[in-house]
Amino acid sequence: MMWRCQQHASTRVVRHANKRLRGKWLIDQLSFLPDPTKTQDDRDVYIRTVVPFSMISGLAMTAPFYGFNVWLIPMTLHIYGPEATYSLRTGSVLYVFSSQLLAMAITGSLLAPHIRDGSLSTGLGMLTGTVLSSSGLALTGLFLEMEMYGGLILSQFVLCGIGAGFCMTLIGYHGILWFRETNRPALGAGLHGFFAGLWPALFSFWGAALENAVGIGRSFYCVALMVALVQVPAILLTRSPTELPLLVQKESVISEVISDPLRAAAEDENGDADDKNIGNVQMSRSDDSSSTKHNSTNIVGNQIDNEVETFEAQPALTRRELLSCPQIWLQCFFLFMVFLPGFGIKYTISPLMSTIFSASEAVQSVASFLYLMSYSVTRLFVGFVAEIYLTPTTAAK
Repeated sequence: MMWRCQQHASTRVVRHANKRLRGKWLIDQLSFLPDPTKTQDDRDVYIRTVVPFSMISGLAMTAPFYGFNVWLIPMTLHIYGPEATYSLRTGSVLYVFSSQLLAMAITGSLLAPHIRDGSLSTGLGMLTGTVLSSSGLALTGLFLEMEMYGGLILSQFVLCGIGAGFCMTLIGYHGILWFRETNRPALGAGLHGFFAGLWPALFSFWGAALENAVGIGRSFYCVALMVALVQVPAILLTRSPTELPLLVQKESVISEVISDPLRAAAEDENGDADDKNIGNVQMSRSDDSSSTKHNSTNIVGNQIDNEVETFEAQPALTRRELLSCPQIWLQCFFLFMVFLPGFGIKYTISPLMSTIFSASEAVQSVASFLYLMSYSVTRLFVGFVAEIYLTPTTAAK
């Protein structure tokens, strides 16, 4: 049994070491960053500082993803002529842009199992998403200048949509996991929603100003460059908690358990051992050494088995089992009905202000900013409120 315990411990340490090599090299190079693998205090500082910074950096692509309404009228006039009016007949621009959301959802659902089991490197996934999003934006500008409008499906639906699926899924999932370690997973989700709304809200002003300054085609080139540069820190810093585990603490616990099973047997429910308990175990061992040795060894094996089992926990339902539940389809329908009006206004707010109220471009930008910023702040507010009324235990259920 002792050999089995040591084998479990060594396997777990090797697994952690491999994951550490995947995510820690930059932390070692940038000594001013808190190292989340050393102490719990450093890890808490890392969660409060580096994780939000990597989230806001990695969600820069949401500026054109959610804030493309400032491009709808200029692109419509560019494609259909200066006398064109925005209508269902000329709404192909909206259809192309909104198709990104479908591609993002499909990509995220396909990536989720690989993100969950750690088979997808977070840095590689962020790099892939950034390259795809930037390339899609640059190709959109090229297709507009060359009047190859059919290529917009390739650049927006395929490249930008799939790129958004990589970035948003990785940022959202790992953000929640990091803040779950501080018992605040809802705050991680709230920050994700806040940053995903902040970028497009600001884009309402500088996106429109950029289009006026350089033209519709070249504005896509500029935004593509911005996304590529701003998301570089996220590519380097975004890592999952399992890629940056608290190795020192875990390895020391395993070493202590293996080298001193007597202390492990004397630990109370809170994981603390006192000298009195150790003395009692020593006396009982002197009475029946073989029995005590067998029991303490079992305790060691159970403790390590429980750690390994917790670390390798898998979801209760498979994808097929989940899709066979009628509740999931009912929930999807309700979510669709809830989100439809919001996305409908968010995507078309500039044309609505122009067509219905004959608003100037400046007023359109202000309206777009206020609407998208309210979306951003509301998501953050929900994250804070959920921390008060929704405990991690309740969320897990």
